[in-house]
Amino acid sequence: MDSVSHGSRTSRYRVVVRGEYQTLPSCISCGSFLESVDGLTVVAVDIKDSSHLRGMLDRLRDLGMDVVSVEFAAEREITGAHLPDLDSFPR
Repeated sequence: MDSVSHGSRTSRYRVVVRGEYQTLPSCISCGSFLESVDGLTVVAVDIKDSSHLRGMLDRLRDLGMDVVSVEFAAEREITGAHLPDLDSFPR
């Protein structure tokens, strides 16, 4: 989790969860990009630090959401409709 910034800066992460959601729980509502396709939902979230990231992931799992992947994402990758290669995820 070395990608997480310290201080007042945040880092953007791409979180993929199984299921197609139009909205997500408030624990990741800070996402500025949300898209659902082929049974997966991709959301971009701004994370303050590693404990914030772990807390958000724990909350998703507590809600029964299946987290497929989490990866650091540069801001420029999020501004367009960028989804991971969905064929690489098990269904």
